[in-house]
Amino acid sequence: MQRRQDKLGAIRNYTYRKINGVKYYVDVDDKIFSIINHNKEVANGDKELIENNNSAKEFYKKAYKFKQKFEYGHVRQPEEPNLSLLRNLSVDDAVNSEGIKYSEDSENPNPYASLAGKKIFEEWFNNGTFIEDEASNFSVHRKAVIRNSIESNLIVAISNYNKVSSSGASFAMPKLKDEEWEELTTNISMITFLQGLNIGGKIYNGYAYVPNDINEDFVSEDSIYIAVNNDPEQTDPQIKGGIYYRITDATLMNKDLENAVGLSNTDFERRTLEGIYEEKIVGKDQDGKEKIIEIIQHKRNVYFFPRQDLGAYSSIITLNSNSGIDLKNKANYNPTTSEYKILQLYYTALGRERYGMRRVTNNEFPSSLSNLKE
Repeated sequence: MQRRQDKLGAIRNYTYRKINGVKYYVDVDDKIFSIINHNKEVANGDKELIENNNSAKEFYKKAYKFKQKFEYGHVRQPEEPNLSLLRNLSVDDAVNSEGIKYSEDSENPNPYASLAGKKIFEEWFNNGTFIEDEASNFSVHRKAVIRNSIESNLIVAISNYNKVSSSGASFAMPKLKDEEWEELTTNISMITFLQGLNIGGKIYNGYAYVPNDINEDFVSEDSIYIAVNNDPEQTDPQIKGGIYYRITDATLMNKDLENAVGLSNTDFERRTLEGIYEEKIVGKDQDGKEKIIEIIQHKRNVYFFPRQDLGAYSSIITLNSNSGIDLKNKANYNPTTSEYKILQLYYTALGRERYGMRRVTNNEFPSSLSNLKE
């Protein structure tokens, strides 16, 4: 009797498309599958939906319609009236949970008093700058709203707990520094804290927070890398891919970008898949011929990288190369330049990834991908 183990898998390159935040792949037999909780799940659908990926185009089409509604109140023709209600929206219009304007509430402090009179979208309508800039009224107010929401909800929860607690401790909100609030309101984060605990003559006050700037739930401008195929600096014969760089890496200016592609930074992170391999117990029959007596299935975690490219050390690790490219002003560059090509790759990837996260259906895992067409 002997044991034989089948190999767990092989390295393959799959065509995929992200829909509702889930990646769907076309298998070697043209079937569509995804990886849910480390397990391979087969989905019904036409592979053309995956292979003909128009996510970037759809993203910018919808972004244009949104911009029209934002600026004019509706998608309009040039001669139609401007119906926008956002042009004059002020921080003073903010209301509390009872519908009372903070600026008119005499009993409670106004968390936005420092922004009194500011128009939230002033930069967009009047200055021609970007509302996502850190110093814009919109960005400052957005962070203030997030901070106020966290503080007010936690204060109420802690106060209610203190009323029923028999611990004898008076728990309170931690006092975070401004730079810590900046990280918490900018990234998807987790915070834990323990305040007011008596530890024998002293009161323990402590907290810890973890900001996450590499995630699959939000695609920021810093989430996009450029992978250069056939990069001459990639000399390792064991690596099938090329080399990937940050968008602003000056080295990209001298690269052949014809076959380059913009990708999410999570595509270069290690993933885990729960695989199954079979252990075959082989014996002999009455005639002395080998036969399989039993097949035992074992689960095993398989680690893999969605992309096989190598990260450029000076670009990903040391960050000491900067081209100074202006990501927000594509019109400033000649279409024949490397800067323009980099921006094309960047905006295509950004649109594709953001549209892939958009929830076009309430189904987390649809039974048929064809239902996802809008």
